[in-house]
Amino acid sequence: MRLDSAAFMHAAHALYRSAGLVDIEPYPETEIPTDVWPYWVFMERPLA
Repeated sequence: MRLDSAAFMHAAHALYRSAGLVDIEPYPETEIPTDVWPYWVFMERPLA
C-alpha cells in the first residue's frame, strides 16, 4: 500500500507511521506533479 500527503500534515504522518507505513522516495505511479515533490511525503507498507 502506498500513499502520499502534504508535508504539513504532521498528525496524519504520525498516524500512518503508527500503522507501519515508512517514508519512501516518490513512486512512479503517483499523480503528484514533480515540482511539488519536495513539499510532499510518500509512504508505503507491505500488505502481506
